[in-house]
Amino acid sequence: MSDAIIPTTFDEVTSDWLTRSLRESGVLDKAAVTSVKVDVLGEGEGFMGIIGRLHLEYDEPEADAPATLIAKIPTPVKDNRSIGELVGAYEREIHFYDTVAPQLPVETPRSYYAAMEAGRSSEKDAEGAAMLDRAPVWLIRLLMRLVTWVVSRRQRKYILLISDLQPGRVGDQVKGCTADEAAQILSAIAKVHVQYWRSPSLDERTWLRRQDLNPRTMHCIFEDNVGVFRERLGPRSPASLEPSLRWLESRAIDLLKAFHVSSPETLLHGDMRLDNVSFKPKAESGEEPVVLFDWQLAGRGPGAYDVAYFLSGALTADIPADVARDLVRHYYDELVAGGIDEYSFDDCLRDYHRALLAVLHRVSSTGTVELGNERGVELIAMWLERTLARLDGVDYDALLDA
Repeated sequence: MSDAIIPTTFDEVTSDWLTRSLRESGVLDKAAVTSVKVDVLGEGEGFMGIIGRLHLEYDEPEADAPATLIAKIPTPVKDNRSIGELVGAYEREIHFYDTVAPQLPVETPRSYYAAMEAGRSSEKDAEGAAMLDRAPVWLIRLLMRLVTWVVSRRQRKYILLISDLQPGRVGDQVKGCTADEAAQILSAIAKVHVQYWRSPSLDERTWLRRQDLNPRTMHCIFEDNVGVFRERLGPRSPASLEPSLRWLESRAIDLLKAFHVSSPETLLHGDMRLDNVSFKPKAESGEEPVVLFDWQLAGRGPGAYDVAYFLSGALTADIPADVARDLVRHYYDELVAGGIDEYSFDDCLRDYHRALLAVLHRVSSTGTVELGNERGVELIAMWLERTLARLDGVDYDALLDA
């Protein structure tokens, strides 16, 4: 399908466009969409995109024709959209559903249709990011401003249509989850990590960003945003926030390098929040009780990052430390059961603590991100409080040791 007819708003997702697109992807044969109603979902939650549930009607019945589906398009919020383009979020998710999702050992939504405008290759983006990270700090900042300006002036078109997960229950990052639910999700994450543990196939997918590609660049973004972050969320945060931020200001690059040098690489979800998990109805759950979705930030790096990212937000601050440790042990045991035998639990726990600080570094870099409605602000505030609770008692300096 040509770039000219890739919708950029839900108003452009018409019955005729849906009929052509679903026939092109083989979802429809003879049936035609006669009407479409759009319900916008998750306002204030999807920082880089807009999500809509499409209710479809057809001129005749067809076996595989979906009554509802989910459509995803980039956000119109300028700064957030630029971030999405810079990190390749929209392209990554389309590539993921096209090439990785069919082979995953866990359930994800079905892709009905995807389209994106042609652009610079992911391999060239990776080469550019690596070169940028070797530049002097002043030049990194200058080039980042230039790249952001270029991206804001030239935005590609993307759209993704995937299956609706109703009547499943989508998790709620603000409310959190139980330890049993967390264990179910960690079991699913572990299956993904086992399948791609040190896998050569990761090299074949140049669109999967390596987490260790640009630590100095990421730290520049942190430094440029942390002041605004302090003003926005600092007054609502625990006393441990300020010393943790000061430590990150001076040691984050060392931390990120130590984390990636010694930790095995695998496929990462990259945005493993409760909001990106659907719990299937008990009657349908079987051996796969959860569905993982929203793969815009899929990448490659240490598996402990997904674990820390998830537990730092999903477990409320009052959950005891031993419960969190038991959940890390549960994840580790799932790795062992899947055949990963060269990675000790002590290494896994160390990497989990390193990843918690990496998550704090990342969350604290959102100072200029538009968080949408009050729930978006609350989500970040709660995430910050919970991450700091998980870091209570951790010796940050010791995590820099090999």
